[in-house]
Amino acid sequence: MELELDSKILSQALLTVEMKGKYMGDSGLINSSLGDFVKVFAVADGWRTGYYFCNGNNQTFVSYYLPAIIEENFDFVINGALVSKHLKHIKGDVTLLIDDLCQIQSERKSVSVPITLIHPYEQALNTWLSLTREKCIYTPEIGELELRKNITLMNSANLSMPYLRDAIATCESVSSGIYTLVINDAGIQFMSSSDSGEQTFTSYDCTTNGGASISVTSPIHKAFSGSGSVNIYFNNDWGETEGQPLVIFSNNVCFIRAPYIQLEVE
Repeated sequence: MELELDSKILSQALLTVEMKGKYMGDSGLINSSLGDFVKVFAVADGWRTGYYFCNGNNQTFVSYYLPAIIEENFDFVINGALVSKHLKHIKGDVTLLIDDLCQIQSERKSVSVPITLIHPYEQALNTWLSLTREKCIYTPEIGELELRKNITLMNSANLSMPYLRDAIATCESVSSGIYTLVINDAGIQFMSSSDSGEQTFTSYDCTTNGGASISVTSPIHKAFSGSGSVNIYFNNDWGETEGQPLVIFSNNVCFIRAPYIQLEVE
Protein backbone atom coordinates (compact mmCIF):
# COMPACT_ATOMS: atom_id res chain seq x y z
CA MET A 1 0.00 0.00 0.00
CA GLU A 2 1.21 3.51 -0.80
CA LEU A 3 0.08 6.89 0.59
CA GLU A 4 1.29 10.25 -0.74
CA LEU A 5 0.76 13.15 1.68
CA ASP A 6 2.21 16.45 2.76
CA SER A 7 4.25 15.88 5.92
CA LYS A 8 2.42 18.68 7.76
CA ILE A 9 -0.98 17.14 6.99
CA LEU A 10 0.20 13.70 8.09
CA SER A 11 1.61 15.18 11.31
CA GLN A 12 -1.68 16.95 11.99
CA ALA A 13 -3.68 13.75 11.49
CA LEU A 14 -1.46 11.80 13.88
CA LEU A 15 -1.44 14.59 16.48
CA THR A 16 -5.23 14.90 16.34
CA VAL A 17 -5.96 11.24 17.02
CA GLU A 18 -3.25 10.95 19.68
CA MET A 19 -5.28 13.54 21.66
CA LYS A 20 -2.65 14.69 24.10
CA GLY A 21 -4.15 16.65 26.95
CA LYS A 22 -5.33 16.64 30.53
CA TYR A 23 -7.07 13.46 31.65
CA MET A 24 -8.60 12.61 35.01
CA GLY A 25 -6.25 10.52 37.14
CA ASP A 26 -6.45 9.18 40.69
CA SER A 27 -5.04 12.42 42.12
CA GLY A 28 -6.45 14.98 39.67
CA LEU A 29 -5.67 15.96 36.11
CA ILE A 30 -2.63 14.39 34.47
CA ASN A 31 -1.03 14.89 31.06
CA SER A 32 -1.72 11.83 28.94
CA SER A 33 -3.10 10.72 25.56
CA LEU A 34 -5.27 8.07 23.91
CA GLY A 35 -2.18 6.02 23.19
CA ASP A 36 0.52 5.76 20.55
CA PHE A 37 -1.09 3.29 18.16
CA VAL A 38 -3.11 4.57 15.21
CA LYS A 39 -5.17 2.48 12.82
CA VAL A 40 -5.32 3.80 9.25
CA PHE A 41 -8.22 2.72 7.04
CA ALA A 42 -8.04 3.14 3.26
CA VAL A 43 -11.74 3.14 2.30
CA ALA A 44 -12.72 2.58 -1.32
CA ASP A 45 -16.47 2.00 -0.81
CA GLY A 46 -19.29 4.54 -0.58
CA TRP A 47 -19.29 8.23 -1.46
CA ARG A 48 -16.72 9.34 1.15
CA THR A 49 -13.58 7.50 0.11
CA GLY A 50 -10.14 8.24 1.47
CA TYR A 51 -7.89 7.65 4.45
CA TYR A 52 -9.21 7.57 8.01
CA PHE A 53 -6.69 7.85 10.85
CA CYS A 54 -8.36 6.40 13.96
CA ASN A 55 -7.59 5.92 17.64
CA GLY A 56 -9.54 5.21 20.80
CA ASN A 57 -10.20 2.96 23.76
CA ASN A 58 -13.26 1.42 25.39
CA GLN A 59 -14.70 4.90 26.12
CA THR A 60 -13.41 7.10 23.30
CA PHE A 61 -13.17 7.18 19.50
CA VAL A 62 -11.58 9.81 17.26
CA SER A 63 -11.07 9.79 13.50
CA TYR A 64 -9.32 12.18 11.09
CA TYR A 65 -10.37 12.00 7.43
CA LEU A 66 -8.24 12.77 4.37
CA PRO A 67 -10.14 12.49 1.05
CA ALA A 68 -8.56 10.40 -1.71
CA ILE A 69 -9.48 8.06 -4.53
CA ILE A 70 -8.87 4.53 -3.22
CA GLU A 71 -8.71 1.47 -5.45
CA GLU A 72 -9.33 -1.13 -2.74
CA ASN A 73 -9.99 -1.30 0.99
CA PHE A 74 -6.94 -1.72 3.17
CA ASP A 75 -5.89 -0.99 6.73
CA PHE A 76 -2.80 -1.06 8.92
CA VAL A 77 -1.65 -0.01 12.39
CA ILE A 78 1.37 2.17 13.12
CA ASN A 79 2.95 3.75 16.16
CA GLY A 80 1.78 7.30 15.56
CA ALA A 81 4.10 8.84 18.15
CA LEU A 82 7.11 7.16 16.53
CA VAL A 83 6.15 8.31 13.03
CA SER A 84 5.52 11.84 14.34
CA LYS A 85 9.00 11.94 15.84
CA HIS A 86 10.59 11.27 12.45
CA LEU A 87 8.26 13.66 10.59
CA LYS A 88 9.78 16.55 12.56
CA HIS A 89 12.87 16.10 10.37
CA ILE A 90 11.09 15.50 7.06
CA LYS A 91 9.53 18.41 5.15
CA GLY A 92 7.32 18.61 2.09
CA ASP A 93 5.63 15.72 0.32
CA VAL A 94 6.19 12.25 1.72
CA THR A 95 5.28 8.77 0.57
CA LEU A 96 4.32 6.02 3.01
CA LEU A 97 5.05 2.55 1.68
CA ILE A 98 3.29 -0.10 3.75
CA ASP A 99 4.45 -3.70 3.58
CA ASP A 100 6.28 -5.57 6.32
CA LEU A 101 7.41 -2.13 7.52
CA CYS A 102 6.18 1.43 7.18
CA GLN A 103 8.71 3.28 5.06
CA ILE A 104 8.53 7.09 5.01
CA GLN A 105 10.19 8.61 1.95
CA SER A 106 10.78 12.18 0.87
CA GLU A 107 12.95 13.58 -1.90
CA ARG A 108 16.09 13.27 0.23
CA LYS A 109 15.23 11.10 3.23
CA SER A 110 13.93 7.65 4.03
CA VAL A 111 12.92 6.24 7.41
CA SER A 112 11.52 2.80 8.26
CA VAL A 113 9.41 2.04 11.32
CA PRO A 114 7.62 -1.17 12.31
CA ILE A 115 3.92 -1.72 11.80
CA THR A 116 1.66 -3.48 14.29
CA LEU A 117 -0.67 -6.36 13.54
CA ILE A 118 -3.61 -5.08 15.56
CA HIS A 119 -4.76 -2.01 17.48
CA PRO A 120 -5.43 -2.58 21.23
CA TYR A 121 -9.06 -1.55 20.61
CA GLU A 122 -9.40 -2.94 17.10
CA GLN A 123 -13.06 -3.97 17.15
CA ALA A 124 -14.25 -0.71 18.69
CA LEU A 125 -12.48 1.32 15.99
CA ASN A 126 -13.93 -0.85 13.23
CA THR A 127 -17.44 -0.48 14.61
CA TRP A 128 -17.40 3.27 15.25
CA LEU A 129 -15.84 4.12 11.91
CA SER A 130 -18.50 2.16 10.04
CA LEU A 131 -21.23 3.98 11.98
CA THR A 132 -19.85 7.50 11.61
CA ARG A 133 -17.84 7.95 8.42
CA GLU A 134 -20.84 8.90 6.24
CA LYS A 135 -23.14 10.25 8.97
CA CYS A 136 -20.95 12.47 11.15
CA ILE A 137 -20.04 15.29 8.78
CA TYR A 138 -20.48 18.93 9.76
CA THR A 139 -23.49 20.85 8.48
CA PRO A 140 -24.95 24.20 9.61
CA GLU A 141 -28.33 22.47 9.79
CA ILE A 142 -28.72 20.45 12.99
CA GLY A 143 -31.41 18.04 14.15
CA GLU A 144 -31.23 14.44 15.32
CA LEU A 145 -28.43 11.95 14.70
CA GLU A 146 -29.17 8.23 14.34
CA LEU A 147 -25.94 6.32 14.87
CA ARG A 148 -27.72 2.99 14.82
CA LYS A 149 -31.22 1.71 15.54
CA ASN A 150 -30.87 1.83 19.32
CA ILE A 151 -28.89 5.11 19.50
CA THR A 152 -30.54 8.30 18.25
CA LEU A 153 -29.08 11.50 19.70
CA MET A 154 -31.93 14.01 19.76
CA ASN A 155 -30.26 17.16 21.11
CA SER A 156 -27.68 19.20 19.24
CA ALA A 157 -25.75 22.45 18.97
CA ASN A 158 -23.73 24.19 16.28
CA LEU A 159 -20.66 25.78 17.90
CA SER A 160 -17.39 27.32 16.73
CA MET A 161 -14.19 25.40 17.49
CA PRO A 162 -12.55 28.36 19.27
CA TYR A 163 -15.56 28.53 21.62
CA LEU A 164 -15.30 24.79 22.32
CA ARG A 165 -11.59 25.06 23.11
CA ASP A 166 -12.14 28.09 25.34
CA ALA A 167 -14.97 26.40 27.23
CA ILE A 168 -13.07 23.22 28.08
CA ALA A 169 -9.86 25.11 28.87
CA THR A 170 -11.89 27.18 31.33
CA CYS A 171 -13.38 24.02 32.86
CA GLU A 172 -9.90 22.56 33.26
CA SER A 173 -8.95 25.43 35.57
CA VAL A 174 -10.76 23.80 38.51
CA SER A 175 -8.87 20.52 37.90
CA SER A 176 -11.79 18.17 38.54
CA GLY A 177 -11.60 16.58 35.08
CA ILE A 178 -15.39 16.30 34.88
CA TYR A 179 -17.23 18.62 32.48
CA THR A 180 -21.00 19.06 32.17
CA LEU A 181 -22.50 20.23 28.88
CA VAL A 182 -26.05 21.59 28.75
CA ILE A 183 -28.09 22.33 25.62
CA ASN A 184 -31.20 24.50 25.85
CA ASP A 185 -33.06 27.13 23.82
CA ALA A 186 -30.56 29.84 24.79
CA GLY A 187 -27.49 28.00 23.54
CA ILE A 188 -24.94 25.72 25.19
CA GLN A 189 -23.29 25.84 28.62
CA PHE A 190 -20.12 24.20 29.97
CA MET A 191 -19.67 23.69 33.72
CA SER A 192 -17.17 22.13 36.09
CA SER A 193 -16.73 22.09 39.87
CA SER A 194 -14.28 20.70 42.39
CA ASP A 195 -14.74 19.09 45.80
CA SER A 196 -13.23 22.21 47.39
CA GLY A 197 -16.02 24.42 46.07
CA GLU A 198 -14.44 25.92 42.93
CA GLN A 199 -16.91 26.29 40.10
CA THR A 200 -16.76 27.53 36.53
CA PHE A 201 -19.56 28.28 34.07
CA THR A 202 -19.24 29.28 30.41
CA SER A 203 -22.13 29.90 28.03
CA TYR A 204 -22.41 30.64 24.32
CA ASP A 205 -25.30 31.74 22.15
CA CYS A 206 -25.59 29.33 19.25
CA THR A 207 -28.08 27.37 17.20
CA THR A 208 -29.47 24.45 19.20
CA ASN A 209 -32.07 21.73 18.95
CA GLY A 210 -33.77 20.18 22.00
CA GLY A 211 -32.49 20.23 25.55
CA ALA A 212 -30.29 17.85 27.56
CA SER A 213 -27.23 17.62 29.80
CA ILE A 214 -24.32 15.21 29.91
CA SER A 215 -21.13 14.90 31.98
CA VAL A 216 -17.89 13.65 30.43
CA THR A 217 -14.17 13.47 31.10
CA SER A 218 -11.10 13.77 28.82
CA PRO A 219 -9.87 16.76 26.78
CA ILE A 220 -12.75 16.69 24.30
CA HIS A 221 -11.57 19.90 22.64
CA LYS A 222 -8.13 18.62 21.62
CA ALA A 223 -9.43 16.98 18.45
CA PHE A 224 -10.55 20.33 17.02
CA SER A 225 -7.71 22.74 16.30
CA GLY A 226 -9.17 24.79 13.46
CA SER A 227 -11.24 27.96 13.23
CA GLY A 228 -14.39 26.39 11.79
CA SER A 229 -17.42 24.97 13.58
CA VAL A 230 -18.59 21.65 14.97
CA ASN A 231 -21.88 19.84 15.47
CA ILE A 232 -22.40 18.57 19.03
CA TYR A 233 -24.92 15.80 19.77
CA PHE A 234 -25.95 14.10 23.01
CA ASN A 235 -28.88 12.91 25.11
CA ASN A 236 -29.37 13.10 28.86
CA ASP A 237 -26.97 10.73 30.60
CA TRP A 238 -29.65 9.17 32.78
CA GLY A 239 -32.92 7.25 32.38
CA GLU A 240 -33.60 5.53 29.06
CA THR A 241 -30.64 7.28 27.38
CA GLU A 242 -28.09 6.54 30.12
CA GLY A 243 -24.75 5.49 28.68
CA GLN A 244 -25.32 6.98 25.22
CA PRO A 245 -22.32 8.96 23.96
CA LEU A 246 -21.36 12.54 23.32
CA VAL A 247 -20.59 13.00 19.61
CA ILE A 248 -18.77 16.02 18.18
CA PHE A 249 -17.68 16.38 14.57
CA SER A 250 -16.32 18.85 12.02
CA ASN A 251 -15.86 18.39 8.28
CA ASN A 252 -13.06 15.86 8.74
CA VAL A 253 -12.80 14.97 12.45
CA CYS A 254 -15.23 12.88 14.49
CA PHE A 255 -14.99 12.46 18.27
CA ILE A 256 -17.08 10.16 20.48
CA ARG A 257 -16.94 9.90 24.26
CA ALA A 258 -18.98 7.81 26.69
CA PRO A 259 -20.60 9.77 29.54
CA TYR A 260 -18.95 10.01 32.94
CA ILE A 261 -20.28 7.45 35.40
CA GLN A 262 -20.12 8.37 39.08
CA LEU A 263 -19.32 5.25 41.08
CA GLU A 264 -21.17 5.12 44.38
CA VAL A 265 -19.24 3.79 47.36
CA GLU A 266 -21.36 2.02 49.96
